[in-house]
Amino acid sequence: MSEEQEDSKSDETTPKVIDSEDKEIAEQKPPNDRILYLNLVDENDDLNQ
Repeated sequence: MSEEQEDSKSDETTPKVIDSEDKEIAEQKPPNDRILYLNLVDENDDLNQ
């Protein structure tokens, strides 16, 4: 039992799957688009004021 628990812990600490998902998300939403979106929101806020 102890060996299985250690294996499960090692699997949880390895972020291989998370890294691949983060890369896919980053490719889908590049940081430049986020900056442009934030700029548009800021402009809209200025117009509303």
